[in-house]
Amino acid sequence: MEAPDVIKWTSSGQAFGIQDMATFRTVILPKHFKHDKFSSFQRQLNLYGFRKIVRGRESGGYMHKDFQRGRLDLLKHVKRGYMPPCPPEYEKKIYGSGARGEDSEADSDPELIPPPRG
Repeated sequence: MEAPDVIKWTSSGQAFGIQDMATFRTVILPKHFKHDKFSSFQRQLNLYGFRKIVRGRESGGYMHKDFQRGRLDLLKHVKRGYMPPCPPEYEKKIYGSGARGEDSEADSDPELIPPPRG
């Protein structure tokens, strides 16, 4: 990624997180989109099948089964309007699915990505 102090992969390489929301909105978004609104960016992520992770170590990140660190070959599968099935390792972590308290012990280790604001 172009600015690891602003946006970076999670430790697993299966999701990305935004480190500096202010810089992301004022520098990164206008560079790649015709706007600087994070809500519009989130809407685009949703249209392309990305999911926000709200539980576990990668909480606050966004994932898509075909958007992975070092796997350029998978990008051809990231298409607008297609919601891929959720990978099993994320089933209980995305959108808070699963009963409370079902997180595994491995999920208790903190990830270095704070949840996005705004």
